[in-house]
Amino acid sequence: MKSDRRRARWILVLAIAAGPIFAGARDAVAQPARTPGAVPPSAQTTAPLTLEECVDMALRNSASLAISRAQLAASEGSRMSSWNAFLPSASLQSAYVHTTSQFDTPRINEAGEVVSGSTRATSKYYTARTGVTESLIAPSGWYRFWGAGSDVLASRQGLRATRAETIYQVRQGYFLLVRAILLERVSAEALQVSDEQLSRSQALFDVGSVARSDVLQASVNRASAERVEISARNAIEQQRALLAALMGLDLEKPLEVQTDVGETPPSDDDESALVREALEIRPEVRQARAQTESARLRYRSAFWSLWPYLDGSLFWQRQENTFGKIRNLSELDRNAQWGFQIGLNWNVFDGLSSAGRVKSAAAGVEQARQAERLEQLNTAVGIREALVAIKNAREELAAAEHGVSLAEENLRLQQALYKNGGGTIIELNTAQSALTKARSDQVDARISLHLALAQLDRAVGSEK
Repeated sequence: MKSDRRRARWILVLAIAAGPIFAGARDAVAQPARTPGAVPPSAQTTAPLTLEECVDMALRNSASLAISRAQLAASEGSRMSSWNAFLPSASLQSAYVHTTSQFDTPRINEAGEVVSGSTRATSKYYTARTGVTESLIAPSGWYRFWGAGSDVLASRQGLRATRAETIYQVRQGYFLLVRAILLERVSAEALQVSDEQLSRSQALFDVGSVARSDVLQASVNRASAERVEISARNAIEQQRALLAALMGLDLEKPLEVQTDVGETPPSDDDESALVREALEIRPEVRQARAQTESARLRYRSAFWSLWPYLDGSLFWQRQENTFGKIRNLSELDRNAQWGFQIGLNWNVFDGLSSAGRVKSAAAGVEQARQAERLEQLNTAVGIREALVAIKNAREELAAAEHGVSLAEENLRLQQALYKNGGGTIIELNTAQSALTKARSDQVDARISLHLALAQLDRAVGSEK
């Protein structure tokens, strides 16, 4: 009895210990082997992106922004080099000089005759020189420095303009993709209704309620709806590729966006206030203003280059026959020279080169002024166009929504008439086509309103 109990106890312990092993083996058999490093299918699913996420990705990957940043860095480098108008330049020179000279030296020999001879002399020494040069009064360099500062401001505004344009293009591409998706849904619904109409016409023809022509007409309508749906699906792929390119993504990777664009926010319709705001914050206007200031300063720099400028220098130099260390500061005066110089420099005539630069700079000022004026006019026109587009889109959206409700009611009426034998297949198809067009117009009007609002933000200069 005791042995049986002991044996049963050991069997129970072994069963409990072996349970997890067999369970793991069962799970291993039930689940397929996963390749090391493979991504689970759930992780490969890309969540639909919002508009804000698309914009953020585009700003990180934009090549245009990278170019604008490089241009800004180049402008900052030019301004750094123009600091030489205020900062001194220092130099340090050291040299070893070895010279050999040979001179003709006639002499008298023992016979009292004059014969030719030569003497060779060799000298070698070490030199060291250091000096500092400073422009004391040089207005041309001052204006060149200030002009470089305006160039930096213009480059910064150019970077902002590129950023705003990138945001606008992504918003535009996003809404165009959403429109393509929504229009494809409308086409798919129309295709489904065409299938139902074809089935209904075939059933009515089988019982002798309608003629064969109704079935043929329903087949034609179904084929037409299928072509529209195919075209709508292809339009989605085109818009998806364009948006992916704007975002700097691989065209082969899946890209899904959220189609719920929400309600359109209210917009400011005060055109005068919007124009005043745009002239203050729009980066293209501020860039043109900075370029005008830069051109004006560079003209002054070119003008002052016609006049003399004052500079000064301080130097120390030393010459020794042997190279040795300087043990204390008092040795700096041995075999050394100190000096300073203040000079007035005037390039009186340089072959009309300076005069030509002045004339070119004056023309550059006028060109910059007119470019700034043109940018201001284009800004005002852009705001007017955006406001008109918003007004038109709002009116079209209201009309389209009313048209959808009427088309839906008309389709229900025609379906009831055709089912009871009081209508024709042509009237039914006409009602269905009208509903499809009304829904498509509603989608177009809603997306057009979002596009017009984005156009207004871009015209004003807002980076939304």
